[in-house]
Amino acid sequence: MEKINPFAYWYYHLYLLQLEEYDVKRFIRTVISSYVPRKTLRKQLIWTQKMILIATATCTLIAMLSFLFSPFFLLLFYLSFIPISFVTVVLRPFDNYMKQSIIRRAKLKLALFPHLEIVGIAGSYGKTTMKEAVSAILSQKYTVLKTPENINTPLGIARLILDRLDNSTQVLVVEMGEYTRGDIRDICTIVEPQTAIITGINEAHLERMGNIENTTAAIFELAQHMNQKGLLVLNEDNALIRENYKTFITSQKVELVSRQKECNLQSGLLGRYAKEILLAGAAVGRYLGLTEEQIQKGALSVHPLPHRLQPIEGTQGCSSLTTVIMAIQKG
Repeated sequence: MEKINPFAYWYYHLYLLQLEEYDVKRFIRTVISSYVPRKTLRKQLIWTQKMILIATATCTLIAMLSFLFSPFFLLLFYLSFIPISFVTVVLRPFDNYMKQSIIRRAKLKLALFPHLEIVGIAGSYGKTTMKEAVSAILSQKYTVLKTPENINTPLGIARLILDRLDNSTQVLVVEMGEYTRGDIRDICTIVEPQTAIITGINEAHLERMGNIENTTAAIFELAQHMNQKGLLVLNEDNALIRENYKTFITSQKVELVSRQKECNLQSGLLGRYAKEILLAGAAVGRYLGLTEEQIQKGALSVHPLPHRLQPIEGTQGCSSLTTVIMAIQKG
């Protein structure tokens, strides 16, 4: 049904635009390679204010064009990626203005909280699990506000500050995403972390970065733009971190964590990666004044995120593990 329904094409092309984060060039390439709507989608289209505006403007444009090409009215929906691209480009200056306005307001609000501790987390992988672990440990002493789910862009972080930061917040834990060089730097202009963690570096987003050197430099922007008197926690087991970090650090305190080091913490996490996550969380906890008892209690409250090495109880006491294996299947 999706293959013949003209409105399914309009909806699907809007979905692809959002999936490509409103990058028109990437959107068009994706449409060319995946033009026909799929029966099941990896994610759901989120009707944000921006998406509602683009969808409404696109329908309006199609309605106007229908007066010129009335016999081909439905055909315009099959080719909806063209008006969608046009509308997105036309609205870009307005969109950029609104984004910068929100970010400016967030900076002004953040300036009213000079004693707020900010923890920044960057890396090619493991950011969300690290964020949850660090937040769980720090919450044993502090009131913690963390970026929700996979919100890790300047706009998403700015909205979090405007919507949820208040006088009760003592620690802000920020996950920082990167697609190109400058992304993490831009986030640090909003929130300058006193404490930072780099989880690891690999080939993720290499199609946008161009090469692994750009990826490494992009992620180490966190080290360059954090508070230079703060603490930087690094994953020593990652070769790209181990071999490059001295190029990017200045005067901040550096702590290397490794699975080779002793760890007496227990948690609900599964797999070898759990050890370095707990060690990083403990390092941040000690730096911010937590006792060993508080760190241990916080670690015990850390559990896997859904679909990430998550144990699932089956029938008759059996259990199984779920994890994302798409990369393995593609390989």
